[in-house]
Amino acid sequence: MGIVKLGDVEVSISGTLMDLKNAIFTQCLEAREGLVMPEKLRIRTMDSKRHVCLVLRDNSQTLKRCKLSSGANVSVQLLPKIEDLSPTANVIWVAPRLTGSGYQAYRRGGGEHG
Repeated sequence: MGIVKLGDVEVSISGTLMDLKNAIFTQCLEAREGLVMPEKLRIRTMDSKRHVCLVLRDNSQTLKRCKLSSGANVSVQLLPKIEDLSPTANVIWVAPRLTGSGYQAYRRGGGEHG
């Protein structure tokens, strides 16, 4: 699954992470089936190469404290249930990597080079 641009949302820099989740939910995701509430969204920062980075955890934290500024890109993940991560919990992004003959078979099968 690749990146899908949801659109732009406007939230005050003094707003909270929950304000951002609510804005994303109402402006971009409300019509999607299966998503019942904004609390099921996981927000992650993205670097300049659009790689996902930190999971933003505390919904009461301000966007300024999360170091999000105007024009920031974030990754939004839809979760099957509400997530309650402790401050010391690690979230690791795992992605498959095809090498050698596995990659060649993937290419012959119509896969695209990413």
